Amino acid sequence: MKTHRKKAGGTGIDRRRFLKVVGGTAAAMALAPPRKAPAQPKGLTLKAIIHLYPPTGAVQGLLPAYEKETGIKVVFDQIPFGEGYAKQMAELVTGGARYDMLTPWSFWSNGEIGTGKLEVLDDYVAKAGPALDWNDIIPVQRDLFKYAGHQYGVPISSQTFLLAYRHDIYSAAGLTPPRDGVLTSDAFAANVKKLHKFQKDVYGMVWHHKPVAAAAMSWAIMFNAAGGRWFDERLNPLFNSPTAALVTEYYTKEIIPYMPPDVLTYGNTERDETYQRGLAVQQIPPLSRIPAIFDPQRSKVQDKTTFVTVPFKGLGGTKYERSPAVDEGWAFVINKNSKNKKEAFDFIVWASTREKQMRMALESAIAPNRASVLADKDVRAKHGWLAVAERQFKANLPEAQFPKIPEWGEIMEKHGNELHIAYARQASVKEALDRSNAAVVALLKERGYKVG
Repeated sequence: MKTHRKKAGGTGIDRRRFLKVVGGTAAAMALAPPRKAPAQPKGLTLKAIIHLYPPTGAVQGLLPAYEKETGIKVVFDQIPFGEGYAKQMAELVTGGARYDMLTPWSFWSNGEIGTGKLEVLDDYVAKAGPALDWNDIIPVQRDLFKYAGHQYGVPISSQTFLLAYRHDIYSAAGLTPPRDGVLTSDAFAANVKKLHKFQKDVYGMVWHHKPVAAAAMSWAIMFNAAGGRWFDERLNPLFNSPTAALVTEYYTKEIIPYMPPDVLTYGNTERDETYQRGLAVQQIPPLSRIPAIFDPQRSKVQDKTTFVTVPFKGLGGTKYERSPAVDEGWAFVINKNSKNKKEAFDFIVWASTREKQMRMALESAIAPNRASVLADKDVRAKHGWLAVAERQFKANLPEAQFPKIPEWGEIMEKHGNELHIAYARQASVKEALDRSNAAVVALLKERGYKVG
């Protein structure tokens, strides 16, 4: 979907609008050779806000080497996923300069860009040349952090979703382990039901639903598979369309009953732990969480897991060769108020080199941000699931990318909240989706969009 321009009002986010965006949460928070890091002023400290997850954890592991090479200390301040958007927006909207770098989720990036307080990176990228090798960064990941023709972020890794399943339990239950790209939504639902508690206390499926925007992200995978669209050509929201209702009914009736009873409270960590401990037959993790499956200290399923593309082929009568998922991810961005913008970008370049991405992929099972590393034979030999990820990237639909509007993070919060209500059967699917759609209409009109 193309970037939508407002018909009235500006694109920036002032303090009043910021309080509406995150007020509740804010109140609660009150193939080149390896290159050496560029010369930097000794004694400098760069600070970044990060959500600690496997890719940022892998970058964090490189920080001592960067300090040794340059004398620059880089400090990562960790924040919980559910607090990330509020804290980053607070830093930007209030004109803060405590942090040189931030790490927005792609859901949040357009809102952060809308503050006008992120540095445009076009000139930095152009001047970096071979040190960054920008054309090697996977295009769809670059574009997640591009707005109105300008680049604002450098992707940390690459991100989409795959189905991970226990092939040993499939075989024990007399089911043929599914091959990549063949699972229809009906077949998947039947498998989930049959495998639920086939082994004692092992659920048919586990997925994440917290924070609520993540529930909307998971829902979007099925919505895309069913051919859903977020808006019509006149910017009328379609969050209560027949396709939206079909997807929500499918998930509520066919999948959720075969998950842990408290699954609506699960975030990434709870989903990971449930699968690691062998308490669920399958899950649909983002690429960034796949390292948890191979954790030698915590995982019991390393050698029992097979990966295929997402299992919603034919949902809603669609005819896609493979079920599409979604493209999303995280990036480094630079605070416009930082006094160390050049130094911050130099660090980002250093952490994004092919050498560093190869190390992160081989040692930490991180899906790389570079096409050359994704295709590397040594990386593929060690992590065969990356070949499946490449097929999923190709199946994802350019026309189904999330809309490029600053309000998108807010919209997903509102929609995710109503999905939770529907999943918990506290309201009918129709009632929840109608409320979601009405909330999106009201938000867009308040922000000066011409809807309808």
